[in-house]
Amino acid sequence: GSLGTLVKLPREIRQTVFSFALDIDIDRPVTNKTCCSAESTKRERDACKKHGETQVKDAGRFNLLQVSKKVAEEASWVLYNQGRLRLDMGCALRPYFAKYRPKTTRRLGDVPHSEKVHNMWMAVARYRFVDLEINPKMLKTENPEIYTAQLCEAASLLLKSWEKEAKQPTSEIPHIVTVNLGDFFDSTVPFNADDDSDMVEEVDLWTVINFPGEPPDFRRLAASSCQNLKRLLSIVDRNRGRSEWKIVALSEIEKEGGAKWLKTFRRDCQRSGVDFEGRTREEVEME
Repeated sequence: GSLGTLVKLPREIRQTVFSFALDIDIDRPVTNKTCCSAESTKRERDACKKHGETQVKDAGRFNLLQVSKKVAEEASWVLYNQGRLRLDMGCALRPYFAKYRPKTTRRLGDVPHSEKVHNMWMAVARYRFVDLEINPKMLKTENPEIYTAQLCEAASLLLKSWEKEAKQPTSEIPHIVTVNLGDFFDSTVPFNADDDSDMVEEVDLWTVINFPGEPPDFRRLAASSCQNLKRLLSIVDRNRGRSEWKIVALSEIEKEGGAKWLKTFRRDCQRSGVDFEGRTREEVEME
């Protein structure tokens, strides 16, 4: 397969054409599926409203990559070097951790050998711009000890995948990763559950979902969650190579519990050489 008449255009112009065709835009990142996943059965995948049998097969955003081998080669370069991938740390991504645990902050362990899991992380490794994101729903309903641990796992798998993937972005800084914590430090659970009398119903509902037996020790939960974030910084600090990492989070924290932990975390970021970018509430809500 060739480039056809596109071969008459300079490479830079072709890249612009491919960028437009692939709808590469900083405000429209590529996202992981939040419906059918690696653990879905064929029946579940076929029934998926977004990716199932009823969907039009030739209406995908990236069908340009199937036009020809040469087009795929050049268009893929545009996608992976200019496009942004956003990984939502929600339930749909969890099967792709496949019980992975980094051995230590220095020894990351291998990418899981499950074909679907391995292929997903190796595809992620080709993107230059990657966002790891905790979505607002998770902050309200899920256990922070779990999703902060998953951030460590995601970072470790990303770093390990870079080691294994031969087709790397060609820029001097090959990878730029943004970890978006949203309004994590302002969340009722785990930082303000014991003190926020206005959120009793929300805390009760969260407890029923996550600890149906008896309420947890929220102070311990806060400490453990922040220890996971500190571990994330350590993993990045020891393994990032030439990549750049940045943490973004709401920094306008009025409640004492979250404000104290945020101050400690910002100090940890500085020690690890990881940029921290504070966001206003308006900026967080717009993302």
